[in-house]
Amino acid sequence: MTTAMEHTAQVANIAAIGNNVKGVVGVIPNADSISGIKLHIGKGLTGGGSGNSAVVLAAVAACVENGANVISMSLGGGGYSQTENSAYEDVYLNDSVLIIAAAGNGWNSGISYPASYPS
Repeated sequence: MTTAMEHTAQVANIAAIGNNVKGVVGVIPNADSISGIKLHIGKGLTGGGSGNSAVVLAAVAACVENGANVISMSLGGGGYSQTENSAYEDVYLNDSVLIIAAAGNGWNSGISYPASYPS
């Protein structure tokens, strides 16, 4: 398994289930597996973590088309874009999908997108 695939699997498991008794609790803390839970992985970045907003937004659209109610994006970086802001706002307001994005891994207080978009 590649590092990118390992990260994806780890994030999906944390988002869906689990309680490691160390402060990490998923949305279904008493479940012992993810069987019966529908997860859709939308690939928006390369294995090395690079990409662009068009590919990320295409992955978001694929998740919405596959019935997502919540999208968890383990990515961050780049500056503000009105196009991206409008796209995420549209998904939230018109598709009723909550998008959660990482605030960044830079160990600083800088603003990171898409986590800092208001909707």
